[in-house]
Amino acid sequence: MGSTVPAHFAGFTKITDYICKIESIYTNSMDRRRLIEEGMRRIRIKEQALLQRIISGLQEIEGAKAHFNEQPIKQKDPILAIIFGNVDCQRAVSEYGKRARHISI
Repeated sequence: MGSTVPAHFAGFTKITDYICKIESIYTNSMDRRRLIEEGMRRIRIKEQALLQRIISGLQEIEGAKAHFNEQPIKQKDPILAIIFGNVDCQRAVSEYGKRARHISI
């Protein structure tokens, strides 16, 4: 017998630990709440930088266009709708799968 609730708590704990680990690189604070807040702030800054890099890079690709990109980066969620004018969706997904790199800390 048992339930999935302990697994959920374990998952959330690991996520929280990871966020705290990000901030602990930059500070000696032991205040977990501060580590979470600042860790999330740093994640957001990184997301914004990556989004800006993607948008800038798209300008160099013929036929590529970002949609719903009118808001300033600081107001956007890190989600981007991209159309490749000369590539259909199925091929774009296939090429992404071949070239995607997964980075972990």
